[in-house]
Amino acid sequence: MRIFLLLFMIFALSYARQINAIALTVDQEIITEYEISKLMQEKKISKQEAINELIDDKLELAEIKKYKIFVNEFELENEMNKMLMQSNSSLNQLKANLSKKDFQKAKENFKKQLEKRRLYEALVSAYKVDTSEQGLRSYYDSNPDDFVIFTQISVEVLSSSEASELEKLKTSKRKAASIQSESVILSPQNSDIRLLAFLSRLKPGEYTPIMQNNDIFMMYKVKNKEQAQTLAFDEIKSEITNLYASKQREEYLSDYFNKLRAKADIKYLR
Repeated sequence: MRIFLLLFMIFALSYARQINAIALTVDQEIITEYEISKLMQEKKISKQEAINELIDDKLELAEIKKYKIFVNEFELENEMNKMLMQSNSSLNQLKANLSKKDFQKAKENFKKQLEKRRLYEALVSAYKVDTSEQGLRSYYDSNPDDFVIFTQISVEVLSSSEASELEKLKTSKRKAASIQSESVILSPQNSDIRLLAFLSRLKPGEYTPIMQNNDIFMMYKVKNKEQAQTLAFDEIKSEITNLYASKQREEYLSDYFNKLRAKADIKYLR
């Protein structure tokens, strides 16, 4: 029995050392095997994908410090409230629905995302995007699928009092008995054109994000799309301008961090 306990303790200590072992460093900032393993499990991604994401996190954190970006408690709670109000909720409601530990974790995650958003805003603030007529025309002609709208879309409207049930349906394809469903054909006559434009981007079988209407959560599942119509350049020029500007900023940020990564001192230790 003593030998068994001794072997078990040796194994446990060895395993603890292994998962806490340093896997690599990014400009002397460490990334452990445990961090990699945890991210792989949380996001169901490969080891290399987890490593890449953690490297990006370290580079972004260094830039956040460089640009002296800081979010205080008041700003954090104010921004969280703004976001929650869009789904008819509030910070107090979130706090009541979560354990103290989970609520604190939610705040920490939101703070990280807010700091990243402010970093991106700071980086692109001095970047001048092309909004010339020629540039807009070129973008419009090169991306025809982005400006096609289907004027008859068959959807299944799914609703529940529990958002978690809809999330499970997305991942497991199993519909709980409490989920209500209704088949609807959407068109410009009965739907907002912005909803049709959004649904036009989805493939048959795909779901929209979950939305909240008072105490009911809902989402759409696209079944079929018909009657495609290309939107004329002059009718949607402002939307084209926004899309083209957004694409340029995304490419600028991607190039910026690719260069940072190329210059970073990344050392793999395991």
